[in-house]
Amino acid sequence: MNQNMILSPVENKISSIALSAGCFWCVEGIFSTIEGVLETKIGYGGGQYPNPTYKSVSSNPDGHAEVTIIIYDTEKLNLERLIDIFFSIHDPNKTFSINDRKGELYRSAIMYNSDSQKRQLLNIIYTYEKKHKIKIGTEVLPLINFKMTDVKYQSYFSSNPEKPFCKNVIRPKIAELKSKGII
Repeated sequence: MNQNMILSPVENKISSIALSAGCFWCVEGIFSTIEGVLETKIGYGGGQYPNPTYKSVSSNPDGHAEVTIIIYDTEKLNLERLIDIFFSIHDPNKTFSINDRKGELYRSAIMYNSDSQKRQLLNIIYTYEKKHKIKIGTEVLPLINFKMTDVKYQSYFSSNPEKPFCKNVIRPKIAELKSKGII
């Protein structure tokens, strides 16, 4: 699928952003429960070569990361709130080590789709750093060479709620975020 088709707004009320924070199933599972998120797509992106696959990025990420594209309704969820949630689901200071996942493939990154979105993201991060008195290590870069994973891996959490990873990792994370009022 062409990444521009995923990232181009269908109309002014719809936007998208690509997020990386460890395993894409966890990011996708959490964001799929948030009001205003219309759709998620998982895959590999941000690397130097086109058409990445699990096999190719596992042996040589070459800049690729596990990425979740969040397509959202801007009237229900703005980018600042979306990024605030993103920073709440992982430690945005541990750039190459998130939960038990380590390395370039599982790094903390936000991948933008336009220069104006990049400027908006940098402003959001600056404001977040000042408010929370922390330095964000999350990379901010353009989404390039994105390729979706197989259909059977899309919407993994909602399609496989009883699988061990969903039941033991994603579901408790969602419950924790809800109990803290984050989502």
